[in-house]
Amino acid sequence: MTSLRERFDDAATTAPPSRLSSRAVYAAAWRRRRARQRWAAAAAGGLTALVVAVVVAVAGSGAPQSGPAGTESPRPSAPGTTAVPAVGIQGPVAGEGKHLYVQWAPFQCENMSKYGCPGRLLGSDDNGATWTERYSGIVDDISAPAPGVVLAHFDGESVDVKHVSTDGGRTWKLVRPVEGTVGTVPAGGWATCTDERREQDYTGPYRCGLRGVDPRTGEARTLANQPDIRPDTVLSTPVGAGLWVGGTAPDGRLGLAVSHDGGQTWRTRVFAESDPADPGIVSVATVDGTSAYAVVTTGQPRRVLMYRTTDGGQTWTTADPEHTVPYKDHGQDTYLAADGTHVIRTVHDKLAEWYAGKGGTYRAPAPVTGLADHDGFWPVLTTAPGRYLTNDLTALYTSPDGLHWTRLPVAVPPG
Repeated sequence: MTSLRERFDDAATTAPPSRLSSRAVYAAAWRRRRARQRWAAAAAGGLTALVVAVVVAVAGSGAPQSGPAGTESPRPSAPGTTAVPAVGIQGPVAGEGKHLYVQWAPFQCENMSKYGCPGRLLGSDDNGATWTERYSGIVDDISAPAPGVVLAHFDGESVDVKHVSTDGGRTWKLVRPVEGTVGTVPAGGWATCTDERREQDYTGPYRCGLRGVDPRTGEARTLANQPDIRPDTVLSTPVGAGLWVGGTAPDGRLGLAVSHDGGQTWRTRVFAESDPADPGIVSVATVDGTSAYAVVTTGQPRRVLMYRTTDGGQTWTTADPEHTVPYKDHGQDTYLAADGTHVIRTVHDKLAEWYAGKGGTYRAPAPVTGLADHDGFWPVLTTAPGRYLTNDLTALYTSPDGLHWTRLPVAVPPG
């Protein structure tokens, strides 16, 4: 059990009554968490390079000190944190081009509080051939939401406090909501889904407000035109694929909104099959933002529903009319391979239960080679056309097409 899993188990036992089991809460929370983390990101459409946000659960000790809000200042490594044996990757972060990042931490931190556990942010500028330490200390919720940007939460700070680095994780500035609106996501920035309940001390239902973040200043301003749904997730998609946002319609049913102009205008699809009392979750698989699949995991009754668009979200058709993909309590992770094969990771760590199809009928196992069953809940990232990434606890895996994979061990520098 990971520390992240423990957090969701705690949420499942202390939150108001729910039909979801602790395991289902974990699966659903991971789906939202990997794309959002309240600050998880989707890069603005029209950018020319890609970084995809991914959740990282890590351990460490001590809280580094911040500089003045909105100013760039070095954050020194926490004292007394050195590398120890039996460490591994806690989650992947992919950067643009040949720039990659991973969070490296002791395995034993998975079974204890992160407090007192060292963590290391490692970076590579040559596609994983060599690695250097970029930060040493307690860091979690690592993501890379836009070209040249690394985003992180430092332990000891509020869950919504994030810091951004534009030099590969060497120095950091605070990301902060500010007054005012923007018409589009700033150039080089990203869209975030931020909890707007601060004035109510986070009481009541979660309420997201979409903001555009400027990485140069760290300022996050509300997008002037919000979608017709109530957002709760900014879904992770490649740069140039547009902004894809999950949420609920005014009647409580599950909805999906997409913008191809940086948030100026939106198209919305409401899934009538969802139950307003338990709408479920939605995920999206796309490479170019034109051809895309929406995977809907409904609450009650438990079902997996799939839809396909070939015009960037303007119109949708049913992709699995015979319901050949079964429901599993794992939060149906999904991606689109280069040849158009739609892959559903029904059980993340068992390749035999990955389904694949091109609309119509899905079958297992998916035609994936070079990966093995492993312990871990890490998603497959589509960082750009012809660039896919995932990992296990000790290595990254890269693929040019999403179907044929090559293992890439991480050569960890001395620490």
